Amino acid sequence: MLKWQNKVPISIKPEFCIILALTLLILPVKWIFAWILASAFHELCHYIALKLSCCEVLRVQINLNGAIMETDILSCTAEILCALAGPLGGLSLLLIAKWLPRVAICGCFQSLYNLIPIFPLDGGRAVACVLKRLFPGTQGERIKSIWDSCILLAFVFLTIFLIIQYQK
Repeated sequence: MLKWQNKVPISIKPEFCIILALTLLILPVKWIFAWILASAFHELCHYIALKLSCCEVLRVQINLNGAIMETDILSCTAEILCALAGPLGGLSLLLIAKWLPRVAICGCFQSLYNLIPIFPLDGGRAVACVLKRLFPGTQGERIKSIWDSCILLAFVFLTIFLIIQYQK
């Protein structure tokens, strides 16, 4: 049984509010509401995984990059499970697509985005833990840094390729 202890302090950065306000001017409210529901479910899945790992959530901060939970130190296995809990939860929203299609679509896109293997996204956190286990010490950190650079370069080249293809 989960034991809900102290209330976790939540802080919302002003830049998040500004982006949300600008988004309200651009997107329909139904889509923004669906995005907020999918995001909240994503973070709830992270929170439940952390609690099941017997980890204390010290603080939650909502900013331009999404929500960041400050926690106790986790083992690599617990870190991987907790990092992947959010995207798996978002993908599970596809099960309710018949009744809440916008929420399911937002959850799916958020999950796919968060699974990109670049730190600090969830996929990047999982890759970093795997690399720490495979390559102890500073070697794992160097490989993670090279990995992040390669992924970013791949995205840059893909973007350039798509721009060139679009202009043809």
